[in-house]
Amino acid sequence: MMNLGTDVKTMYRFMFSILTPAMILLSQICAAQQADRDAPTAKVDWATTLELIRVAITIRTADTQLFIPVCGKHMADEVLCYGSATAMVEVETRKGWTLMKSIPNMVDGYLSPADVVNRLIPPRTQARFTLEFSKRSYSIEQGQRARLVIMAWPDRETMVNNWQQTDRALRLVTSTFQLP
Repeated sequence: MMNLGTDVKTMYRFMFSILTPAMILLSQICAAQQADRDAPTAKVDWATTLELIRVAITIRTADTQLFIPVCGKHMADEVLCYGSATAMVEVETRKGWTLMKSIPNMVDGYLSPADVVNRLIPPRTQARFTLEFSKRSYSIEQGQRARLVIMAWPDRETMVNNWQQTDRALRLVTSTFQLP
């Protein structure tokens, strides 16, 4: 004859031996999920292929300092901002040198003086920069001759006060190069 009390105890022990590890595991999972909600996260929103043209430039000053607007840094070089008050690319055509044309429906962004960092280049020194632009955004041909026009300013105040009047800037025209 079976002892009902012993069988129930055995059954409880059996269930306890199975459920205890499961409960511990479940509590660890819940704790990890809670910790995940409290921890910083990072997720990829999108990825794309960019066909960038990156041009390296060295600017040397003469007897006076120059302020150059920059928009960031790539490796060791500061990146020139692209725009009418900062730096532009000219390409050689049959009609002479002209601004590189953007493709239809592409709009260049607008920069204000607040968007840029000013890089001071003291007199009789030099600094390295890069300029980057997407091949897909402009009507350019491989091998086409190009040059950069970089706006340099004598001081920050002159740059801020004359941001849209680039005739007040010193226009530094680089040597020519071929577009890759």
